[in-house]
Amino acid sequence: MSNGRQLSSRAVAGSAARQRLEQLKSAGVEWVRTLGSGMPGADCDYPVTLEDAVFQIDVVPALPLPGCEREDCKCTWVPAEPPPEPKL
Repeated sequence: MSNGRQLSSRAVAGSAARQRLEQLKSAGVEWVRTLGSGMPGADCDYPVTLEDAVFQIDVVPALPLPGCEREDCKCTWVPAEPPPEPKL
């Protein structure tokens, strides 16, 4: 960087995740879910914990997720089907 400071891996991961969300929004995607890297030992527990969680694209939590301890988070957002309507 021009100011002589390097970005941490977490900051880079967060920036990449925000860019991914913008790409998905531009493509008209309205619902997303998390996706880990799929590499053995490379993911924290959060992608598995949130595997079935679906978020409206405008209200997703920031990546890396709060509580993630991975310095080199590889999680990303992928398109998802909207959740089913609740049955009354």
